[in-house]
Amino acid sequence: MDEPFGALDTQTRETMQRLLIQTWRAHPTTIVFVTHDLDEALLLGDRIAVLGGGTLRALVPVPSPRDAIDRAATKAEILEKL
Repeated sequence: MDEPFGALDTQTRETMQRLLIQTWRAHPTTIVFVTHDLDEALLLGDRIAVLGGGTLRALVPVPSPRDAIDRAATKAEILEKL
């Protein structure tokens, strides 16, 4: 999925994110989700691949359960790699 929610307003985007999570829980499968929104990646992802200069800079696991402290620490770790 290449930035499927990028052009949506905030309310619709959040609705679609919830729908994607519900659909994935009902039908677990691998989804490659491309986004420039780090918060969206932390919400939806199990792993975040950080790309830059045509190479993979880092592959960062997202903590589970995704509480605010873990997400903030993971976000800081990813931002350091950019």
